[in-house]
Amino acid sequence: MGSIVFTLVLAAAPAKAPPPVVVVPPPPPVQVCQAWGPRPPACVEPPLRDMITVYRSWREPQAARPKDMIREPYLLEQRDSMSNASFPAWLRSGDARRTATATLDLVVAADGAIKSCRAFELEAYEYPAQGKSTKLTPDPSLGDQACALVAGNRKFRPAIDSEGRPIEAPVAIAVHYKRERYEMLAPPAPPPPSRFLGNGRYDENAWPPRYYSTDGTLRLPVPQFKDFLGEAKNLPKKTMVGAVLQVANTGQVTKCEVRRKSDDQRLDDATCAALLTVRATTTRFGTYGLPVEVTWQGSKAKMAVAGPHVLPGLASPIVIPPDQIPAQLPKWPSRVRILLDGKGQPQSCTALGYAENDALDAAACKIARQGRFTGAKDGFGRPAVSGVDLWVDWKRGSLTLPGY
Repeated sequence: MGSIVFTLVLAAAPAKAPPPVVVVPPPPPVQVCQAWGPRPPACVEPPLRDMITVYRSWREPQAARPKDMIREPYLLEQRDSMSNASFPAWLRSGDARRTATATLDLVVAADGAIKSCRAFELEAYEYPAQGKSTKLTPDPSLGDQACALVAGNRKFRPAIDSEGRPIEAPVAIAVHYKRERYEMLAPPAPPPPSRFLGNGRYDENAWPPRYYSTDGTLRLPVPQFKDFLGEAKNLPKKTMVGAVLQVANTGQVTKCEVRRKSDDQRLDDATCAALLTVRATTTRFGTYGLPVEVTWQGSKAKMAVAGPHVLPGLASPIVIPPDQIPAQLPKWPSRVRILLDGKGQPQSCTALGYAENDALDAAACKIARQGRFTGAKDGFGRPAVSGVDLWVDWKRGSLTLPGY
């Protein structure tokens, strides 16, 4: 019998195709919302954090300044973060940015110790993500908290008189509490001016205003003021209305505020009513707080628009006499501030204390007041009270404007 041979051929199973590689795109980078500029369509708001700062207030202290004071008390620089200071709990309410400021009236003794402290103004605001800021009613205890904070965390260099002797004097200090999103950076503040109009203190009621923005290409046409005057009987023979304008980048006047009133309310109302109809002929940028003077003679009016200020300056170099240069020179130049009248004559001197040497601060003021200065003019070309800051360089034996 023959044999039957079977050959078994096993077919290999077809290889399975590897699974497709799924590429997962990386998540888009997280963009933090910024305080200004284009806002990304989907940005993440950084968390709210607490911050406290203490600084010299722009307000004058309520107590009278000593007549012979040439340097007011000032805060010694301290680099602590004040992270352990008590932060008001009511400012943490909600998810909106909040700020509060306590302006304190201090009396600093001749040894630099705080003799007394009381709050004379409390302010608080809330800044929602959308909409305008809202003024809040601050907690009445904020002033006491701020006084306790300053007393425990800040030291002062005392005021001095014209002979360099420490004296007791008042000073206004602001304690600013801010619940802020730290990553929302603000543009850097401009450096303090070395030459300025006014008495060196901010005065929102001063006329004409010392601070305003203007575009050099702005040309403001004169409206027909009398068309906006209703009853024209018994008008003053001559009076002036001072107004500040806000001009959009389209050239349209969008806001008018009477800052200096005339002798007749009708003229004040007619002035702003007429100016709100004006459109500047050429402009590139918006203009804020632009001063305008309208002089009325009966029902007739003339308009003048403020231009750039003419700032004060040095008429001639100020040289320190060689016999007044000390043998031991300070490490840093000091700085003094001279206030000038409308003719450029020195009226007073304030030593800002960078040399940290009372005798040299007093000597610097005496030398600076002997300098010759050019006067300032306001935006309408009239002589204005002004001032200059001067670097006192004892090594070079000169007083110069910053940057020179």
